[in-house]
Amino acid sequence: MTTDDTCDWGPLGKDWWMENAEAVHATLNQAKFACARHSGATRTKAAELAQYSATDNQGLRTAGSRADDTKAVQDLLTMASAAAVSTTDAPYTVAEARQKIGRMVKTSLDPSTVIKGTELLARLDQVDRDRGQTPDDDGLNAWRIERHFLLQHNGAAAYVLMHGIANCHLLHDTYSLLMQQEFGPEIWSRLYARLNDGAREQLDRFLSDPKYQVEVRKTIWAEIDIDIAAVDMQQHLRARMNGHKEMVPHT
Repeated sequence: MTTDDTCDWGPLGKDWWMENAEAVHATLNQAKFACARHSGATRTKAAELAQYSATDNQGLRTAGSRADDTKAVQDLLTMASAAAVSTTDAPYTVAEARQKIGRMVKTSLDPSTVIKGTELLARLDQVDRDRGQTPDDDGLNAWRIERHFLLQHNGAAAYVLMHGIANCHLLHDTYSLLMQQEFGPEIWSRLYARLNDGAREQLDRFLSDPKYQVEVRKTIWAEIDIDIAAVDMQQHLRARMNGHKEMVPHT
C-alpha cells in the first residue's frame, strides 16, 4: 500500500494505520477516512480528507456514508479506539474498548484481524495492570488467557486443544461453550478418554459442582463488565459471547 505525506495520521502515526489497514484489508482511502473519523471529523469532512472523488458536498456526504458503513473502516475505528486508550482514561473507557474489540474478534472470519484484535486485548490488559486494576502478581493471568480464548470464534476448542481439559481455569464456561461449537463434543470426548480414571473422576466432580471456581470466575468476568450472577452464562456462551451488553437476565 503506497501512501503520501500530506495526510495527518494523528497520534497513532502512519505506520500504525498502514499496518492495521493491511490486516483488515482496507484501501488507502479507507485508512485515511478512518483516521479522520477517529480524529473527530464528520463523514463528509473525512471523505474530503481521504480524497474520495466527488464534485460537491452531496457527493462527499454519499461517499462518506458508504465508507463509514464498510466493515474495514469500522474495524479500523474499533482498533484505533483500543490502541488510543491509556492509563489516564476512566475504567469504563477501557471496558468499552475491550467490549468492542472482543466483539470484532468474535465476529471476524479473517485470521489477520483476529490476531490484531487479540494483541489489542492484551494491550488493554496491560493498561489495567499499569493502573493497578489487574496486577501481575495476583495469580490470575492464566485465567485471563483462557477468558481471551473464549471471546474468540471457536476459542473454547482452540484452548482445550492447546491446554487440555484437566486443568481448565474457567471449566464451566469453557465446557459450556465447547459443547456448542462445531466438533466440540468430539474434541471433549477424545481428550476425556486420554485422562486416567482419577483425573476423569475429579473432572466429573468439578463439572457437577456449580459452585466450583465461582468466586474467581466472578472476578475474571467482572474485569470485562460481565456479572455472572446476573446473567445466564450458558445461554450467553451459546450466543458465542455476542457482546458484553447483550445479556440474558436471570428470571
